[in-house]
Amino acid sequence: MSFCYAVIGSGRQGVAAAYDLAKFGNAEEIIMIDLNKSKAKMAARHINKLLGREVARSEKVIISETNEGFIGPLGQLLIGTKLFVSAVPFQFNLDLMCLAVRLGVNMVDLGGHTWTTRQQLASYPMSAKSGVTIVPDCGMGPGMNISLALYAMSLLDVPKEVLIWDGGLPQNPKPPLNYMSTFHIDGLLNEYSGNASFIRNGEIVEVPALSGLELINFGPQIGILEAFVTSGGLSASPWTLKGKLQRLENRTLRYPGHYKYFKVLSDLGFLDRDKIVGSWGTAKRPYDTLKQMLVEMLPRDEEDICIMRVRCAGEKDGRSAYVVIELIDRFDPVTGFTAMQRLTGWHASIVGQMAVAGVLPSGAVPVEMVPGSAVVAEARKRGFVITEEVRYDA
Repeated sequence: MSFCYAVIGSGRQGVAAAYDLAKFGNAEEIIMIDLNKSKAKMAARHINKLLGREVARSEKVIISETNEGFIGPLGQLLIGTKLFVSAVPFQFNLDLMCLAVRLGVNMVDLGGHTWTTRQQLASYPMSAKSGVTIVPDCGMGPGMNISLALYAMSLLDVPKEVLIWDGGLPQNPKPPLNYMSTFHIDGLLNEYSGNASFIRNGEIVEVPALSGLELINFGPQIGILEAFVTSGGLSASPWTLKGKLQRLENRTLRYPGHYKYFKVLSDLGFLDRDKIVGSWGTAKRPYDTLKQMLVEMLPRDEEDICIMRVRCAGEKDGRSAYVVIELIDRFDPVTGFTAMQRLTGWHASIVGQMAVAGVLPSGAVPVEMVPGSAVVAEARKRGFVITEEVRYDA
C-alpha cells in the first residue's frame, strides 16, 4: 500500500523528513508546502533527484495567518494525505494539530517548546476516538535523545537514573562561538533561556538554562566538550517518567569556550524577549539585535557532527548496573544532508510512519510513549551507528 504525505516547511529538516518518507514510507506522493514558492520547488526537485523518481511536488501556502484563509487552502492540500510533518516554528503547531484532527490526518512536528507541547497533549489526550495520532517534539533533541534514553532503560530490569548529553556541532569550528547554524536561530535562543524541567529525587524541578557547566571527554577523535543545561531538551518526559525514575537530566554539548559568551549575553539581557531599551521612537529589543547578528555571522551549510550519549543507571540481574548508549553521526556527502538534518528529519519520519502503521495510540502522544527499541531498530536500518554497553558496578 502506498500513501500520500505532506511536509509543511521546506527548510533543511523538512527536506530530510520528506526524503525519508519517500524512501522508507511507501510514498506515492509527497507535497512540499512552503510560503516561499521557489524554496518548495527546490526542495521537491532535490528529493526527486536523490531518489531518481518524481515523487515530490511543491505548493505555496501562506501559513503565517490563522484565519480561514490560512486553514482553507492548507486544508484542501492535506485532504487525502495520510500524514503531515510540521517543520515550521512551534507557534503554528497548536493550530496545525486542530486542523489534523478535523481532517483525520496523522501529524508529527519538530516542536522545540515544551509549554506548547504540553498544551497539545492536554488538548487532545491519548486514546481520543478520532483515530488520529499526533506526536509533538520529534527530532534530535527532544526526540531521538529521548528514544535512546527509553532504549537504555529497556536494557535494565530496574532503571533509576538517566543522564543525556547531546549536541550538533561544526566539524571545523571557528572562533569565537565555535558553532554553526544548524536550525532556526529563534530555536537556539529559546534553548538558552528560561528553565529546564528535570527529575531529581523523584520530583520535577526547574533548573535555569546556562547552568550546570561540566566537561565531558568524548575520546581522541572528538576531545573534551562543554555540557550545560538548556531548556526544552526533555519535552514532556519528566511528567511522563515521574514515578519511574529518580533522576532524569540532559545537557547540551558545545566546544569549549562557547558557554561563556552566551552566559555573558544572558546576564546582559540579550536573551530576554521582553526587555526593551531606548526611548520612545528608538526603542528596540536587544534580543532582535543579537538574533540578527547571529544570522549574519554564524556559518551555515558546513560539514557537521552530532553527538548523543545516554547513561542509564539501575539494576540488572539483581546487581547494580548501568548502560551507556552512544550515537555519533556526521555530514553525508552523498545526500548533502547534515547530521542535524538526518537526526531531526529522519526521527520525525520514523515516528510518523509508526503513526500511519497504527502501532501508536490515537490522540496526542508524547514522544516518550513511542517504543525506543523500535526507533533504534529503524535508525540502524538507515545507517546510524548506535553503540551500547551494559556494565555492572564493582
